[in-house]
Amino acid sequence: MEPILTIREVTKEFFSRGMRIHALDRISTDVAEGEFLTIVGPSGCGKSTLLNLIVGLLQPSSGQVQFKGKRVNGINTEIGYVTQKDNLLPWRTLLGNVELAMEVRGFDRAFRRKRAEELIARVGLAGFASHYPHELS
Repeated sequence: MEPILTIREVTKEFFSRGMRIHALDRISTDVAEGEFLTIVGPSGCGKSTLLNLIVGLLQPSSGQVQFKGKRVNGINTEIGYVTQKDNLLPWRTLLGNVELAMEVRGFDRAFRRKRAEELIARVGLAGFASHYPHELS
């Protein structure tokens, strides 16, 4: 089975004040569909940079990111992630926040609800769908 996400020899460099900063150096991994990947490390080690490469907000300096067998080249609307600062809409429930990306893409309400409930259950938050962000930790 082909992985849903493939990261091959990804390097990301930034230039700041005439200096080259190596945020990531030859990172490689595969992620199977349904698998959880945890990225852990100290502040400034490249965790957010890697996530931004995966969703297509940044392009690697070298190497390649593939999602569903296709090279990530620009923003991938099939992937989302929650940043270190939760950017949830405080007036929407957990269910409403999870549904948001599908709502914007025009999916019908029944599909959105079913899929959002599946995703909420997958991360262990079943039973909390009607809670608001300030009620969750």
